[in-house]
Amino acid sequence: MKTKIFLTITLLFILILNVNAQPPQQFRYQGIARDASGNALANTLLKVRPSIHDLTQNGTVVYKETHTVTTNNFGLFNLAIGTGIFNSGVFTAINWGTGSKYIEVEIDFGSGFISMGSSELLSVPYALYCPGITGATGATGAIGLIGITGATGATGATGATGATGPTGLAGVTGATGATGATGLAGVTGATGATGLAGVTGATGSTGATGPTGATGATGLAGVTGATGATGLAGVTGATGSTGATGPTGATGATGTNGTGGILAFADFYALMPPDNVATIAAGSSLNFPQNGPNSGSIARNGGTSTFEFVLPAVGTYMISFQVSVAESGQLILVLNGVELASSVVGRATGTTQFMGTQLITTSTPNSLLRVNNPTGNSTALTISPIAGGTHGVTAHLVIMRVQ
Repeated sequence: MKTKIFLTITLLFILILNVNAQPPQQFRYQGIARDASGNALANTLLKVRPSIHDLTQNGTVVYKETHTVTTNNFGLFNLAIGTGIFNSGVFTAINWGTGSKYIEVEIDFGSGFISMGSSELLSVPYALYCPGITGATGATGAIGLIGITGATGATGATGATGATGPTGLAGVTGATGATGATGLAGVTGATGATGLAGVTGATGSTGATGPTGATGATGLAGVTGATGATGLAGVTGATGSTGATGPTGATGATGTNGTGGILAFADFYALMPPDNVATIAAGSSLNFPQNGPNSGSIARNGGTSTFEFVLPAVGTYMISFQVSVAESGQLILVLNGVELASSVVGRATGTTQFMGTQLITTSTPNSLLRVNNPTGNSTALTISPIAGGTHGVTAHLVIMRVQ
């Protein structure tokens, strides 16, 4: 959960005009920093960045500077606007006599500057517009009646929160490859030895011999004796040992690649510090010397280049990059030495990261890709070494082949 920070602002404008003297080119600003519960942020180190807008609350910034302050025991801090660290514009060149002027205050509580809103500057600061010689003081007039206190103006409505951008579409999952053929069955083990034969049963007794008949006709044959009982079954022999396992069948052929998924990917990055120490001149390339995850086919040119990368196969690639840059400027993708006009990203003011995403289609294998400061630009770019905190900041170049 993020902690919301509220700022109670009190403006004190003090201009001392002496006879035959220039007014001081500054004015006072006082504020109280509070947390989400309304408690003052006592003895807290802050960075405060005031800006002067011309004509409207969101008009042209004619002057901007930065102060580093520490609140007192009550959360109070004071600025002398016109004496801070210069960011843009010329304080003495502000035309206080033409149109309304608005002051916007941004505060960095440790995670980057947050705008506290804008308010119109009223009468007193416009004394800066008349720095000529002060005339002699006239006689003191009679004290006028105390005027009726004007009603407090209504609080302006809070601006609507911008809509969250839509989430990008997920890539289509590739089809599963065909299953490999089943390996051959192992050889059947040898049959175990036959058990011992059972004991043979006893032979039945022989029947009695019939009497000898008279000579002549032969006497009848005696009755055959009954068959003896069957002997007991022999003990079953022991089970033979299991046969050896047959050899593993050959691995089936690899299935064909699915269509529509990510066919290859690579992440190349830089860490500042120590990478990209020198500024990037117009027409020169950013360095991404560190290696992130890689499916294997997308590689550095020559295997060692820190700024040029090989797209091995003809197809369509999604290119994404992000870089923290100190100055206003632009970045562009370069394919086979040609700048891609459709890929330019830039920033006129502020300190946000440069971020770009582009789909490109190659027509030849082993195409070469770079990220450049565009040719013809006048500003050399400083890659911020530690942006917004105490940790080194990364710059990434992510390449995915999608077709």
